[in-house]
Amino acid sequence: MDYLRKEFYDSVKLNDTIFDFIQNSSLDGLMYWDLENPGNDWISDKFWDTLGYSPNEILNRPSSWRTTINPEDLKSVNKNLQKHYDDPSFPYDLTSRYKHQNGSTVRIRCRGLAIRDKDNKAIRMVVVCSESPKEKESSEKFRQLLEIAPDAMIIVNNDGRIVMANQQTVKIFGYSKEELLGNLVEMLMPGRSASHHHHLVGQFFKSPKTRGMGSGMKLFATKKDGSEFPVEISLSPLKTEDGMLVTAAIRDITEQKRSEEIRQISDRLTLATQAAKIGIWEYDIVNNLLQWDDKMFDLYGISKSSFSGAYGAWQKGLHPDDVERSEEEVRLAINNKKKFDTEFRIIWPDQSVRHIRASALVQRNDKGEPLRMVGTNWDITERKRSEEIARKMASLKSKSKEMEQFAYIASHDLKEPLLTIKNYAKLLVEDYGSELHGEASHFTTSIVKASTRMEELITGLLEYSMLGSNHRQLKEVDCCKTIESVLHDLGGLIKSNQALVKTENLPMIKAFPLEIKLLFQNLIQNAIKFKKEGIQPIIIIAVEKIDGGWKFKIEDNGIGIAKNHKDKIFTIFRRLHKQNKYEGSGIGLAHAKKIVELHNGEIWVESEPSSGSSFYFTILTELL
Repeated sequence: MDYLRKEFYDSVKLNDTIFDFIQNSSLDGLMYWDLENPGNDWISDKFWDTLGYSPNEILNRPSSWRTTINPEDLKSVNKNLQKHYDDPSFPYDLTSRYKHQNGSTVRIRCRGLAIRDKDNKAIRMVVVCSESPKEKESSEKFRQLLEIAPDAMIIVNNDGRIVMANQQTVKIFGYSKEELLGNLVEMLMPGRSASHHHHLVGQFFKSPKTRGMGSGMKLFATKKDGSEFPVEISLSPLKTEDGMLVTAAIRDITEQKRSEEIRQISDRLTLATQAAKIGIWEYDIVNNLLQWDDKMFDLYGISKSSFSGAYGAWQKGLHPDDVERSEEEVRLAINNKKKFDTEFRIIWPDQSVRHIRASALVQRNDKGEPLRMVGTNWDITERKRSEEIARKMASLKSKSKEMEQFAYIASHDLKEPLLTIKNYAKLLVEDYGSELHGEASHFTTSIVKASTRMEELITGLLEYSMLGSNHRQLKEVDCCKTIESVLHDLGGLIKSNQALVKTENLPMIKAFPLEIKLLFQNLIQNAIKFKKEGIQPIIIIAVEKIDGGWKFKIEDNGIGIAKNHKDKIFTIFRRLHKQNKYEGSGIGLAHAKKIVELHNGEIWVESEPSSGSSFYFTILTELL
């Protein structure tokens, strides 16, 4: 069989692959030293891998293995080597402690053979290394325990640097193991607490009395992306032959914190709403389930046994006209597009209608995904009834004022043109009879003018009195198309005055179509009529969404209105300018005011003389 050994030796000499296979498979390291030139040591990569180093980390360091051995063990190594060099019969076989890259201790058995010259002098040294089986098995078990731990586990040395981290640490913090190992543990903490923690670690290693650093400490940690999150940390000492290490178990308690906050909010809401008769509800978005407190069942007029707890059970109780809008409010809140704060109607089992106000918060996970809605309901039926009564009373009051104004006009302003007609008619008959020449022509002209004026006043008065008297229904009105129609009707006026009308994106509104068109027509017509001499009229129409409807603004660059006239302009037949300067009956803005009030809104003006005017009005019909 000797031929096989010789053949094997020759194969190893000629084929590096065989040698690499042997030393990587059966050994934990191989060394070859030049004893004639001390410091020139060849050390296999497997040795450094056993200690957790990469070959690049130990380049250009002669005899670098000596820097990793325990100083006390190095003395024994040197002593035994010298004995082996002096006496070939004295074997070199020694187990020593080496420092792993992560700070832990590794026991390695080294067996060596000196290669000698013809004078029996040791000139080379071959050393084979193998990790202690028990040590290796124990180390591997420890690493496996760290990896299967449900929490992030890190080990920190007495310099405060991370020497070991499990995969859960990588998952929670977002760093790779390469980024973690060797760095200060403060990289995982907010800057405001890093220095304090560094001080605690220092105290921990300095004095045994301070080593009870505790468990279950609730702090904040920082991920690689800079975001902070709450954690619970437990620290414990890990004694090694090289000194003391710290093992830290870190648990992400974001969900726990969120649950605690929800419980606290729920407790506070319960206490705060008992007297206010406010119902509390929670909607599990993921499982499509609703949970109500006792007050919710009172608000909806149903029993617990008749409530399934499904989302559809709430939908079923909604007024048919409010279902689509209410569901849209929920959808917008879940998609983080709008705060959930709305009103809707519900129908009780006895078919009575109740008005409900609802608000809620949407709770999300760390990815921003919606988990649940927690909210409140309260009954606003009485408030709505009071508002309706107030509106009706305001309407009656407004009509009463209209009647007063009508009576005043009928008894005063209408008498003037009527008397003129009568007087001239009388003179015409008494003095001239059937011959109409001379002064008769003048009288005739006056009669025509007075009659025309009277006709305008009567027509305007009739139009005003008819506003809102019909039984038209509120409809969806496209304001863009309405403005286009108004501009077409006023085309001649706009062209002759070279007026420019600008609009923003105008909405669809719930309104009386003909009245809303008349409203825009009166305001735009006035803006053009009361222009500055020599200045192109520019009218800008803007709108914004408000609770229950819309607020419009019609701005012009005209002559403006004095402060003491702002309230007068909306009075029927009230004119601020002479007829020969600005034609009209003085009824346009009174029409506008009445139309706005028919839509439960208000109208007002902001203006200064020579600075243009901005007419504002609201259309509040969305809840009708």
